[in-house]
Amino acid sequence: MIRINLLKEQSHKRRKKLAIPGKLLGIAGGIVAVCILGVSAKAVYDRMNRPAPPEPELPKTHYDVSSHRHAQATEDVVQDYKVTGKEAKPQSTMTLSYADMSYEEKVNYQALFALKVCDILMRATSADVMIYTLELIEFKNVYVVGICPTKKLVSQIHSALERENLKVLPKPNSFIRPNQDGGYKFGFLCEAHLGLDRSDEFVDVSLSSLTFRDGLKMALRQLKKYAEQCDVAFATDFELKSAEKVATYREFIYSVRGTASYVNFVALLQKIYEQRKMWAFKQVSLKAQAQNTVAFDAHILFVTKD
Repeated sequence: MIRINLLKEQSHKRRKKLAIPGKLLGIAGGIVAVCILGVSAKAVYDRMNRPAPPEPELPKTHYDVSSHRHAQATEDVVQDYKVTGKEAKPQSTMTLSYADMSYEEKVNYQALFALKVCDILMRATSADVMIYTLELIEFKNVYVVGICPTKKLVSQIHSALERENLKVLPKPNSFIRPNQDGGYKFGFLCEAHLGLDRSDEFVDVSLSSLTFRDGLKMALRQLKKYAEQCDVAFATDFELKSAEKVATYREFIYSVRGTASYVNFVALLQKIYEQRKMWAFKQVSLKAQAQNTVAFDAHILFVTKD
């Protein structure tokens, strides 16, 4: 099973602007856990040792962005919880929606999206939370399924996500219901509005760090190398899904599947961040497997100069 907040300690090792994921994925046997970056391997490992609970019924994972419908999410309506107090936000954090960003801003936002989501989940969940599934969809939506010991704790997670600009969509997109083996099962489909922190050293709005098209093969080799260094095993070769010209840039999307411990998958995201590579996980699905392993299925976006 995989437990999310295990990454919490390593969040202090990352630069202040972008804390890494943690707390994420207290994943019970057989279902899903998610993607993420910058984490404390020690903390995560400890949480992953808990015996996996029975496999819950999970919603279908193939759905249109912002239009997912959970057929079984009828037992309880996700309520709107009031959040008191205000949290200070970095002055350099943009409030523009993703749709209103320039192309250059979007490229940066995309490259940081997976890491930011993992960081948010680390802060929003505690050691008592087990996350089974985590999905990142088109840089716009996040879907997370898990189990909490109490309904109050589920409500706290709901409020925490809202404070972090992950807007939890109402029923039938999201649900809270009693779990057959105790506690409460929840599934939250969120709309992400994460902004872009221009003070982050990673951010390069000029896109001067992008490689040219003929450097794509080298980028793929580098990603494989980083994965090996982080003990992330790719089960398939990279498969080109699409290639498109956008103004003076080229976009290539490759799919890949594999397995890893949750902490190691996050370590790979952290490695990419530290190397300042603008490789974006456009779509990711993390699902818990036996022991401390998660299976992942990812679509990775590479942007190059033409």
